[in-house]
Formats: sequence, C-alpha cells, structure tokens
Amino acid sequence: MKNLFIGLCFLTVTAIFGCDVRAQTPRQLYLGYENNDKITQTSKANGKPVKIGKPGAKVIIERSRNGKIAFVSPNSLFRSGDKIRLRFETNFNGYLAIVNVGPSGDLKLLFPYEGADA
Repeated sequence: MKNLFIGLCFLTVTAIFGCDVRAQTPRQLYLGYENNDKITQTSKANGKPVKIGKPGAKVIIERSRNGKIAFVSPNSLFRSGDKIRLRFETNFNGYLAIVNVGPSGDLKLLFPYEGADA
C-alpha cells in the first residue's frame, strides 16, 4: 500500500509539472541550482522556465578529542572539552546561525555572537 501511494504521488507530480527530466547525478543537481541560467528547461504544462537542481548544503565537522582529530557526523554528540571545526558550503546565498542545544533543551546562540558585525 505504501509503495502504491508513493507511486501515485510520483505520477501526480510528474503530471502536474510535466518537465523534461534529464538524468542528473547528485553533484549536477547540487551545482546546477544557482547556475540555473546556464541550464534551462521549460514546463510542458505552461512553457515557463523551471529551476533545475536542488538547494543543498555541505557540512563537514572535524572533532578533536584527546588530541585525535576525526571527521564526524552532524548528528554526533559532543562532550565538554571537545574542540570542533565546522566547514560549510551551500549552493545558494543565505545566513548562518549556530545554536547549541543543551542537555535540558536550552538554546544558546553561538554564532553570530553578540557584538559581531552585522
């Protein structure tokens, strides 16, 4: 039943948007999002341009614990004393905010920090 529902949703979306879909790798979808002026595609339904690609963000986290550096998942739990380095890359313009969620659920804004240039 679940597969039938997913199949019907896919057919509905395809029928609504009616786009010519070219096989694209995840890299092409990521890199093509902001560069959609170079890649043009039009909808069969209304002839309007369709944005190709998907908005995305790459997040790389390096954790230093006891002098050992390792790449870790964004879902990792960090201990007191851990040092981290964050690297971000997006395919769209935006703003970044880093928030610490404490054990009790309290939120603390880490970046941008108070007094930082706006």
